[in-house]
This record gives sequence, structure tokens and C-alpha cells, in this order.
Amino acid sequence: ACGRLNDLLVFHLGFPEVSARYNPVGSFARVTEVANRLANQLPGSGESAAFKEFAWRFTNIIARALVALGRRPDYRQIQRYILNIDNLLSDYCEWWLPQVATDWQQEISKIEENIDERQLPPHLRLRPKRLLATVNYIQQAKQAQFYDPVAEGLCSAFNYDKTYFDKITASLLPLIEKLTTGKVAELISPDYLNLEDNRPIFDWLQVIRGKKIVYIGLDALSD
Repeated sequence: ACGRLNDLLVFHLGFPEVSARYNPVGSFARVTEVANRLANQLPGSGESAAFKEFAWRFTNIIARALVALGRRPDYRQIQRYILNIDNLLSDYCEWWLPQVATDWQQEISKIEENIDERQLPPHLRLRPKRLLATVNYIQQAKQAQFYDPVAEGLCSAFNYDKTYFDKITASLLPLIEKLTTGKVAELISPDYLNLEDNRPIFDWLQVIRGKKIVYIGLDALSD
């Protein structure tokens, strides 16, 4: 009636094929907001408080690494790296180490050649030798040459025993599963590089500045 149809954004979980898309953790003033938005959905009273704090810390490590690599955080990436931190650790080290060391590849190769699997803790014996050598190199060099809190956090996550790690992320993974399952995942973890998807992606700063109208349908009763 007001002639503002172009200012209307419809975000509806019940109609994903025509809905706009929204990344709840893609826009932020401080990178810690990514972990806050996820961890705040977890129970934080009693014994759950410690698990919530660990979930926050681990999500924050992943978010900081993604931002440093120039990637926009989303739920799918967070889930991927919670389940397997190896690829993110490898990508981050290949981006960061050339900035602080010139001979890092040669040094890591030397360490890799000398790794004896029989002397490793059981939970590290099946991990890639190159990554084991990289973590070893970072831990040896951090005091003498350089220190990076994101690399340190990724290394600590890499060293966790998987059984122990699964226990302390037990409350976080079901939440992320709900957010990354089915067609809804395409709406809240949008693929920014898919040029064939014409559904708009919005953020609240864009909405406020453009004085747009947003209709939200959560489709809460369908399940």
C-alpha cells in the first residue's frame, strides 16, 4: 500500500526456497560476539557452567582463526572444525608462519622425519605427522622467537584426547546439529560465493540503515 515492496525482506524457515538468508554470526563489532551468540544458548547453571565456558573458548578460537584467514564465520564452518580441527590448524599455520619465520618448512620437515609413533600418546598416533611436527615446532619456538594466541589455542585443541574432547563439547554439538540440518542450514549458513542463489543475504546494520521492513517466520509448530 505504501509502495515499499522493494524494502521488504522475508525470512521464513517454513519457506526456505523463497526466504531471504541471514548469518547470525557473520557480522559483529568484536570477534568474541561469535562465541557469545552460540554459548549463550547453552545451559549455564550448576555443573553445566564449566562445559559452557569450554564451548565458548573453543568456538572463540575457531572464530578468531577464521577471521584472521579472511573467512566469514558461520555455523557450518564452526561445526566442521569442532569435529575436526586439523584442517583449520593447517590453514592457519600456512598463513601465519611465513610472517614470523623464514625456515619454518625446513624445520618442520626435520621434526617430521624424527617422529617415532611409538613414543606418542595413543590419541595422537593416527594424526597426520606433518601436523604433529607443526605443533611441535610452534611449541618449541614460541618462547624463543614468536607467540600467537590463536595458534596456541588451535594447538591445544589439536592435542586434546578425542574422548575427553567429545565429553566437553557434548552440549554444543547437538545445538549446532539443529542449526546445520536440512534446508534451514542454507538460510542461516549462507554460501556467499554461490552466485546462482538469488535469495538476498541481510544483516541488521543494513536493515537499520536502509530503513527496511523485515518479516520473520520461525515455523516453530511444524515439528
